Formats: sequence, structure tokens, C-alpha cells
Amino acid sequence: MVACMYLLNRFLLIGILPLLIMFFMPDSVKASHQTEVKFLIHDLSQLPPDILAAMKTGKEHPDILQRGLIVQSYLPLTSKNIIETFRLLKEANVPFGSKEQEQAFLVPGAAQEIRLMQMLLKKNGQLASQHVISFLGGEEISRTKLETPRPPSPEQEKNIIDVFARLIGETNHRVHKAHFEILARDRKGKPLLDENRLERSVEIDIFFHHLNSQITPFMIDGEIEFISDDPQRSLRQAKHFQQTKDMHPTYFSRDITAIERLKSRNLASARLPGFIAADMDSSLTINQYYFSKFISEFKQWIPADAFKEATTSDRQNNFLPNTRVLLNAEPFGFGPTSLIGEIFPYLRNSIQRLSYIGTGHTLDIQRHLPYDNIYEYADKGISSYNDLADSYDVFITACDFQAAQWAKSLGLKVIIYDPLTWYWKEVPEIISQSDLYLSQNFFGVRQRLEKESEKFPEYRIVPPVVSKLYNSVADEEERILLVNFGGLANPYMTASVLKQYISTIILVIDRELRPSFDKIYYLGSRKLAADVGTLCKGCAIQTLLPQQVQQLLARSSLAFMTSGLGNIYEAATAGKKVVWLPPANDSQGQQVKALIRHHMIDFAIDWHDILPDSTPVNYYADQPEVLSTISDRMALLTDNRQAEKTLAALFQSISQQAADSDRTNIEALSKMFSFGGAKIISDSILQWLKEASPATPLNLLHSLQRQDHNHDSINCCYSAPDNFAM
Repeated sequence: MVACMYLLNRFLLIGILPLLIMFFMPDSVKASHQTEVKFLIHDLSQLPPDILAAMKTGKEHPDILQRGLIVQSYLPLTSKNIIETFRLLKEANVPFGSKEQEQAFLVPGAAQEIRLMQMLLKKNGQLASQHVISFLGGEEISRTKLETPRPPSPEQEKNIIDVFARLIGETNHRVHKAHFEILARDRKGKPLLDENRLERSVEIDIFFHHLNSQITPFMIDGEIEFISDDPQRSLRQAKHFQQTKDMHPTYFSRDITAIERLKSRNLASARLPGFIAADMDSSLTINQYYFSKFISEFKQWIPADAFKEATTSDRQNNFLPNTRVLLNAEPFGFGPTSLIGEIFPYLRNSIQRLSYIGTGHTLDIQRHLPYDNIYEYADKGISSYNDLADSYDVFITACDFQAAQWAKSLGLKVIIYDPLTWYWKEVPEIISQSDLYLSQNFFGVRQRLEKESEKFPEYRIVPPVVSKLYNSVADEEERILLVNFGGLANPYMTASVLKQYISTIILVIDRELRPSFDKIYYLGSRKLAADVGTLCKGCAIQTLLPQQVQQLLARSSLAFMTSGLGNIYEAATAGKKVVWLPPANDSQGQQVKALIRHHMIDFAIDWHDILPDSTPVNYYADQPEVLSTISDRMALLTDNRQAEKTLAALFQSISQQAADSDRTNIEALSKMFSFGGAKIISDSILQWLKEASPATPLNLLHSLQRQDHNHDSINCCYSAPDNFAM
């Protein structure tokens, strides 16, 4: 990879058109806003025949602005890499960002990618090579962008290449693509014009990888950028384009603008989602034909050594050999296991052995994922799996402190993800004993970590685990109500009380709200679904994967949900109207109170709203007391006819208010704490694993530490199929 820096340095940049307008200052660059829309190109044969012919042969065409190969490498999104990149560019005298901009990107979640891009392009018959380093933030489809000069001076290009050579060894993923930029035409063949009456262009990217000894396209998209001095005007123009189908080029198919998993940085680290892979595979033969013609033409003008480097996929930086990781999630609500399901795709291709150990409903999601092994300890408890520790080196848990203590006592390195740093009255001892602590951002988190730093190990503050997989536009053809009980169940509630409570909620909603909605979906764990059964036609509880829940939430007109942090952040990111059901535990109650204090609640129901004769629950009391009180309230609701009538009236009133209001106060939470935590958590884990690994492989070191342990065999209960597609 480093060799490529110096190969490409042999070719001077000649007349490359800047792709994004940048404003230069003496020692830094003003951040711009990249506003873009992106559509899947399902079938290359749908491109205009004359343009396609010129793309195949390399002939000049007035509508083809440039063509070539691009390699994009990504640094892990850690504060260390942000600081190092700014430092190296400053020392190299390359205009980039100010100290204030660096501090802004250091806010957890502010940076969504650190990209190192190498381009071999041809424009007007001339070869152009260029290197670009950029930071991208996340704000809907309009994103803050900071990058090195385009085009750079020869001296700047030389210095940027030197910085590339320093950073490229730290990148953990990269993506390869063939690239064309062509003028945009609408469905009638007319040019698409910007506000200055200049023709817009489409950037066509053909992502490829190695398959069966040949390079093969796996996704093709077309992107149109909207550039203006006013980001809000650009955003309005972009959204207008999305909604006006007559403006779309005929070869555009699915709108993938808001599908976060299809951003280049995520394609580099995780496999193509199954629903897109299936779509692209249906046209693979025809796309492969045209792609091979493009590549053959590129090979005629790109020097052989640079061409080979730009089309060779490798795993030298992102694959960690001899690394064996065991994942786990606390069986409390659905948030912890959803977190593990979200980070899994970003870890799978980088870790030699990746497995899961858990119990109960935490296995509902994990059984769908291609782990090397899945272990269930439901009957015997996790302590019966002591011998398993010899097969792994690192234990990563979402919130299960008991399991973390088990792993630590057996000599494993322990990484803890915790969304409740703000909540603990006393910091659990195992947190200070862990090797890396990943703290999800929320009100008061940074302050507590700084104030009580002696109680915490090495830590990272990470944004919420919300992937923004889907566009947050409600279904225009159907009014959908989503009722999500995820996060309701916990070990302190009796099954009978919980069953009666959920049954009451479902029956009241079905009776009072069904006439107002075309469809109602009830979601929960498999156990809840089995316990409750079908209460009425269309009232069965479904168990869905996180991405399916997100998609359904995006389509919904209104949602009733329990107030777990996962649900809260999903609603905030999607900008949805939500009715928060009465809290099911102390942390949920405290979360709702915090949102109310910060004016981020649209609609919420508390226990004393349903039972006006009861005193309000003190969610800040000791947990056993709070949970006992909540359980009593649940039982009262199911046995009290008047309480049920009160609940029905509340549902009716709030549903009407929601229909009459456009407000979504919860959106402010997403803007405050950002999103994209799954990728940032995974990057933090992978970089920590890489830096923490001694010269002696982790597995050998672990075996030496535990050489007196009895090596009994472990019976794995599940092994995922090799052909599973994410």
C-alpha cells in the first residue's frame, strides 16, 4: 500500500476539475457542506447507448467529464487518529483545518469518516493522479466536509503523499471502484441544471472486489451533489430532486441516499446488505460484461504497476490473525443484544475467530448472524463454561457485568460497552478492572468520566448505536402504528404480570386505535410473543432484526414504545412521533425525566397518569424498590377497570394530538449526541486490539497465562452457515 504512494507520485496532476468547491485560508480550509443524493444503478445497460459505447472504448464524449480508478482507505474513527491527521498535515504545511475545527471533530460522533483517497483519472485525454485526505461529519444528507486542497499545487501533492505514507499503515479498511463522471439528464433527456443554470453531473461508482480469480462489480451507484453557499438551500434542492421522479436519469433505480450501510466507508468494512446484494446479483452478468470492458480500457492508459495496486484487494491492515474474540450481551431488555448485532458486521471480516455466548432472548438476534460458534448457557449458567476461556483471548460484553467478571477471572482481556455511565450511583467494580471501556454518550457522561477518572480504565466516549439504515419518511400510502415492547422485560418482573400488562396494552390499542390506522405492528422478543400469543386478529407480537425494526419505524406514522435508550435514539434519529409507554425500570424513568428537562419529549405516559390515585414513582430510589413499585403498578392496571378506561382515553387523546402536530422534539437528541456508534465502537475495538496485541500472539500469550488449566472439550450448540449474507 505504501509503495502505491510513490508510484502515483510519478504522475503530475493535469487539469483535474475540482469535485467540490473549497474556500482557502492562509493555513487552513473552510469546512464545506457536502449535500448529495445517491441512487442504485441496477443495470449498466440502461445508460444511454452513446455514452455507454464511449465508456467501453475510451473515446471522448461531450457528456463524459472524467473516468478512472479510485481507492479509498479509512482510518479508525478514534480521537488519536483525528489528532494525528491534523498534526501531520499541519507539519507538512498542507492547508487543512484549524484548531477549532479539530476540536469540533473530536466531539464523539462528529466525525463519521476519515478518508484517504487515491485517484487515477483521465480528463480531456490526460492522466491525472491525486491524493485527498478528508473528514466527513454527519447531518442528514448534508454533511460537514473538510479536505485537503483540490486541486493541490505540486508541492502540496508531494506533501500529502508523504502524509499518506505515514497514515496508510493505520487504515483498517479500503474500497476499490471504477469511476465515471457524466452530465446528468432527466427522464426526457434534458440537462439537469443548477441554480446558476450550469449542468449538473452524475458520479457513477462501480464498487468491485475479487471473486473467483477475477475482479467483479458488487454495487453500482450514481451520485449527484448539490452545492450552494447556503447549506439549507442545497438540502432543499436535494430533497426536491429525490421526490421528483421526472428529474431522475432513466438508469437510476432505488434511492439509497439515507441507507447508512451503503456509504463507501461501511462497504469497505462490512458486506453488502442482503436485500441490495440480491438486487445487484440479478444483473451481475450484464454488469460484469460492461465492467470488464471499462477495466480493459483503463489498463491501456494507467501504468501497469499503479493499475495493479489500484485493483488489488488485500487485508493486510484490517485483518487480525491469531485474534479470538467472544461477544456477549446482558439479558436485560433488548438494547444490549441489539448493540452486539449492530457491531457484528464491522468485526466479522477482521477477526480470525468471532463467537457469541449468551442466554435467553439475547440469542434471538445472534442466531441469524454468521458467528464461528454460538454458546448458550441457559441451563448451567455461564460459570459452567470456564474451559471455554482457553479458546478465546478477548471478551466483549454489552452491559453484562457478571459475565465480564467471569471472563476477567479467567484471564481474558475484557472490553465493556456501557450505555449507562450517567446512571450508576456507584461505578461497578468490574468497570475499573476492564481493559477498555466504551461509554455511550448521554447527558452528564463526559462530566462524570472526567470527574471520577480514577474509577474508570482506558475509555472512549462513543455516540449512540443508531445506524440510520433507512430514510425517515412515513409511508404515504398507509398509516402505520408501531408498538414496540423491546426493553420491557427484565428479570425482576413476574411472567404472569408482564403477560397481563402487555395483553391489556394490545387490547386497548386494538379497540381504540385500529380504526385510525391501516396496519398495526406489535414487536417484542420471542419469549414475549410465545407467552402472549394471539389476542385478536392481527395482534400477534413479531420478533424482528434491528434493521427491520428501523425500517418499520421509518414507515410509521406514530409509534408507542418503551423508553429504553435504544428506542429513544432510534426515534430521535428517525425524527418520529413517539408515545413513550410507562417506564419499565428505574433507568427508563430517569431517561424520560432527563428528556423532559431538556424539552425533548413529544408524548409520554407515566404510571400516575393511568392510576391518578397512586403516588408518582420515584425513579431515583434504590432499584429493587423502583422495580417492585412498577410491578405493583402493572398489576393494578390489569385488575382495575377504571385504569383501563383512563389508558384508553389517553391513547385516543395522544393519537389525535400526534395527527394534528408536526412537532418532533426528540430529534434534538440526535443532533446533540450524533449517531453511527456501531462503526465507531468497532473501529475503537479493532484499533485497541491491534495496538494491545504483543509480539507474542494473543492466543499463545493467553495459553501461557493459563497453562495449569484443565483443557476439557466444549460442546458448541450452534455453528452458523458459511453462505450467510448480511
